[in-house]
Amino acid sequence: MTVTAAPAVPRLEEVAGLSEASRNSSSGPPGVGPAAEPGCSPLLLPVNPLAVLDLVMHRLLTRSDAPRLYSLDAAAERAGMAPDHMGRLWRALGFTELGEDSSGYSEDDIAAFGEVARLVTDGVIDLDLALNMARPMGHLLSRLGAAQVSALSGLVRPHRTGQSSPPLTAAQGGADVLIPLLERLVVYAWRHHLIAAGSAALPTGRLDGAVSAPQAVGFIDIASYTALSRRIDWVELASLLERFEGCAFDHVAAQGGRVVKTLGDEVLFLAREPAAAAEIALSIMETCRSQPDLPYMHAGLAYGPLLERAGDIFGPTVNIASRVTGLAGPGAVLMDGACRDVLEHDRRFRLQRRPRRSVRGYSHLATFRLRRAVPPRT
Repeated sequence: MTVTAAPAVPRLEEVAGLSEASRNSSSGPPGVGPAAEPGCSPLLLPVNPLAVLDLVMHRLLTRSDAPRLYSLDAAAERAGMAPDHMGRLWRALGFTELGEDSSGYSEDDIAAFGEVARLVTDGVIDLDLALNMARPMGHLLSRLGAAQVSALSGLVRPHRTGQSSPPLTAAQGGADVLIPLLERLVVYAWRHHLIAAGSAALPTGRLDGAVSAPQAVGFIDIASYTALSRRIDWVELASLLERFEGCAFDHVAAQGGRVVKTLGDEVLFLAREPAAAAEIALSIMETCRSQPDLPYMHAGLAYGPLLERAGDIFGPTVNIASRVTGLAGPGAVLMDGACRDVLEHDRRFRLQRRPRRSVRGYSHLATFRLRRAVPPRT
């Protein structure tokens, strides 16, 4: 049996750009640089951003004592699962496919897939259900991993020329604390969202893959994003998108809505009633106008039945909301006729009919401009 060594971890000094001379020239005890600036977290240090990420990766790769010893056939046999089934689950989780003869599977992999195999054997779930659960899990956790790698680069400040080396022991201690914290937060947040999703589904008897009762769908979009992205550099663009998403997420959650997903410069959200969706969209536009560091946005709302599957939503209502958003000018909120019918007599809002427009897939689409009946105080 061929034993494949674990992936090599680059030396911290290589990633951080720290030379032996710079380490020896630092003041303080050997191997430890100057103290962090007052008021700084131990991780907010003047070091190459990849250094802390390297520490985290090193901790993750060395926490498991299980080397990758097994081929797919050998791992599947030990897990009690057909190799084809294990390969399908592996790919459903978003993991890179390994060659059939590659020794790329560990005891940890065997233990995880063995638990799934026992549930299938006992008739608790079948393979199709396992795959349906694995796909969104792999997709979401892949995005989460990428987002956390991006966030880790913000834990440190670039090392300034001529500055003595950073206190590596503090960064190492921070990495040791950060990894278990992230794991606990993932499980904590998952439990909360699972309870929320179950609580919403049980009263209606709505199951995944079934058409839901009418709900409000909204898109929040950055106005003139293409032109804006050409005028600013990558750092500014990343900061702008972070502020945009933070604003949208906060207001959606405040009104009991759910962010379905982000699509570049768009946020797709869901609310049970048009009034809640209207409040979300209007409050975001108001925040945008009051905070100059936020980009101009526009929004579109639609109301109707949806197909909900694996946390995503599909159907004509989503398509209409997207088309309506495309017709809204900067700072404007538009809605379709179904939303208008529900909110027509709601005294909190003022609705204005707009000329019908033909858009892709819909001829003479009716839209309505949404405003507050009483404008907010500035």
